[in-house]
Amino acid sequence: MTERAPFAKYPKTLLDQGEPGAVMAMIFIDVDGVVDNVQIICSTNDAFIDYAKRAVVGNRYQPTMIDGRLVRDVAVQVYSYVVGD
Repeated sequence: MTERAPFAKYPKTLLDQGEPGAVMAMIFIDVDGVVDNVQIICSTNDAFIDYAKRAVVGNRYQPTMIDGRLVRDVAVQVYSYVVGD
């Protein structure tokens, strides 16, 4: 669906603390494939939210077509934050 993979930066303070986390976002996509709204469904830590939102808004998506017509779409994206070994 996305034309490039969404990438969300890891908040430095949480990375330094080794804290893993996740954000689930509902993404509203217009007929041009542009994100026009983001709603956070849940997050393990509020510090992850702004980073996830910035990643979502920076993406373009393949517009959805139904019966030959472009339509608005909704997608759910999960951003997982894991500290490597």
